[in-house]
Amino acid sequence: MPPKRLDPKASTAKRALFECADHWKYMLGLLKDNALEDGDYEKLETAVKQTYEWIRKNKFAKKDEFEAKDKELMELGEAVMDRMNPPPWTAEVEASHQQFLAAAAALDGWPAVEAPPPSPASLP
Repeated sequence: MPPKRLDPKASTAKRALFECADHWKYMLGLLKDNALEDGDYEKLETAVKQTYEWIRKNKFAKKDEFEAKDKELMELGEAVMDRMNPPPWTAEVEASHQQFLAAAAALDGWPAVEAPPPSPASLP
């Protein structure tokens, strides 16, 4: 019996989920010393670890499953960023976020997403 293969669309969605998890792992490093609300850092860190574990256990999941996990992680990460005080939008964080969004949009089947611009008060 030939080895099981992931269909190309699911493979693209899986790669996008990896990119999303990698992005939030990187962002955690940048945000470690910022004023996060109680438990937000741990929630996001746990979600990133669980995402990597889920991918490892579900190598041959369907495209929709990868996309649902991606959406879930992205929504959590964005919610954490929105609750930060002061907002974390330094030039470095903004550049990283925009680079991630551009890379995500370049993947097949991903719509381009525009991030809200940082508030001028939050930039150094």
